[in-house]
Amino acid sequence: MDTLQAIDSISETIATIGSPSSTGGLSFDILGAAVNNKLVGELAYFAFLQDGKDHYAMGQITEIELRNLWLEDATMRSLARQRGQVNPISGQQDTHLGQMTISAVFADNGGNNFSPSILGTVPATGTWTRLVKDEFLAAVLLLRNLTAKDAKKENAILPSTAKIPKFEEI
Repeated sequence: MDTLQAIDSISETIATIGSPSSTGGLSFDILGAAVNNKLVGELAYFAFLQDGKDHYAMGQITEIELRNLWLEDATMRSLARQRGQVNPISGQQDTHLGQMTISAVFADNGGNNFSPSILGTVPATGTWTRLVKDEFLAAVLLLRNLTAKDAKKENAILPSTAKIPKFEEI
């Protein structure tokens, strides 16, 4: 198991890619366990296959929308206005939809080596979306396994205690 697969296993899954989505912006369906979390402004990522390589796209959650198609009906809306809620529709048939703007994409070159890429395709609906953890950022932004000592040799900006976690450390 490589580093990002290990990070995936401990990262909080919050949604799946939904429809409609495009390379300019993605829609996602928020899972029930995550609907009460503050998500707007958070960084999220998903894994997808492009040109035969694993890729990881990261972006910011920009909007959350609540939809309840039953309560959008004029008759039900009138009932809700009179009673305050319509059981068992109010709160039970709600769906939470999110929007995400992609800001970075990384191609997995194997051996925990990553290179910048682009979102040149739209992943399938149902693709898991997870919250970004520090370990994810360390793995993809450093682009390879740098320790603090290696970074100093290459004049990289890196805290003196930073290192990419290995699977055993996760």
